[in-house]
Amino acid sequence: MAREAGMDVRSSFEVYVAANEGNVAAAGVFRLMGSYLGIGISSLINVLNPEMVVLGGGVSAAWDQFIGPVSAEIAVRSFRQPAERANIVRAELGDDAGILGAARSAFARQT
Repeated sequence: MAREAGMDVRSSFEVYVAANEGNVAAAGVFRLMGSYLGIGISSLINVLNPEMVVLGGGVSAAWDQFIGPVSAEIAVRSFRQPAERANIVRAELGDDAGILGAARSAFARQT
């Protein structure tokens, strides 16, 4: 998406840094990504009616860049009551969740 927006970047982290520095194209990439993510989460809310949706991994570091468009799409596309009930939260472990889970599994097998 960043390359389609005319950016010469090698990673999503570079897009994040550019967005934080006020780059309009980078901010637009996050808005578009947030809209797409919001559409997907809206579908999950409508079908599964979850109490909580947890967003983690590396992208969660850019929370402030995309949560607005995510919330806007959920408000427009989801059934009102399930959307109001579902909390959209950032994972506490961020990008470390996978490696910490793997380490826990390894330690659990040793005991």
